[in-house]
Amino acid sequence: MTDYLLTCTLISLCILLTVKWLKNAPARLNFYILMTALACWFVPWQYFSQIPLFEGTNRYTFNVAQLIPDVKALIPNAEQVATKDELQSDMDIWHLLPSLSNVFMVLVLAGFGLFLLRMGLYVKLIKNLYINSKPSPELKHIKNQYPIRLTTHTEPAFATGLIKPVIWLESSMMNREELNSVIQHEVTHLQQGDIYWTWLICFIESVFWWNPICSKLTGLAREQLELSCDELCMQKLKGKYQLDLASLLLQKQSAKSSPNFFTPPLLNIAHSKSFNIQRIKMLNKEKTMKSKYLVMVAAAMSFSALAAAQIVDGTTGSKQQVVKLLRYL
Repeated sequence: MTDYLLTCTLISLCILLTVKWLKNAPARLNFYILMTALACWFVPWQYFSQIPLFEGTNRYTFNVAQLIPDVKALIPNAEQVATKDELQSDMDIWHLLPSLSNVFMVLVLAGFGLFLLRMGLYVKLIKNLYINSKPSPELKHIKNQYPIRLTTHTEPAFATGLIKPVIWLESSMMNREELNSVIQHEVTHLQQGDIYWTWLICFIESVFWWNPICSKLTGLAREQLELSCDELCMQKLKGKYQLDLASLLLQKQSAKSSPNFFTPPLLNIAHSKSFNIQRIKMLNKEKTMKSKYLVMVAAAMSFSALAAAQIVDGTTGSKQQVVKLLRYL
């Protein structure tokens, strides 16, 4: 289990550094890199040493058990040999503690339960939205393939629906100049398939709710989805989109409290104040794919592959290290 956690952590840290270096790269590129790091947490690296393909690759790997310090040098009088009864007593105490694998499985199962809870809250929210909303015949002139419904929700607009997508528009937006930009933003989200990506992020965030690294990765992935949508809308609407975005995000009525973890995932244009400022500033920068970005991504993927290759050889040394450790405690 140690090799799994170590490998995933190394890959995730490498990806986080790469995204920091690629802050001026297209947001969609950063998003795919972050999703690659999240996908690595679903790979059972600890079982790779049992696959015949990886036999004989010891020179490319290291044994995590070797990271345990030499207890002889740390503990005085360690040369004294423990009696058989003392060693057996230590082993009994050791077996009473839950293994790391068992703790991991309990946390993951709890995460599955949390995801089901969020799905239930999402279904309940959609039902309430349909009850307290109405279709918008005034917007039929807008050419898009998604129905628009007016609601009293506090957000300017958001999109829902895996099979039948719907754009939910706050009623007061009908009289605002930013209406076209808001609708274009949600339509772009749906055209890119961001609703599916959002649910995948929600699933990973729920399963690994106990993992601060995954929480950081999922938060950044959501931000990159928004930035990617902003970049496409900026190409279509030019400067008007930037002005409309600034008008919406910086007004007092769009201020939003910190999101609740149990809130079901929704695509919307409102986020924390700091990220809103970042979104507006990023629209002033030209985002084009450059060769140096591809080189940095290739380097990051190479390092990640090297980290993944560091598979623990479970057949040597681990049991002996545990016995020695118990012996000198």
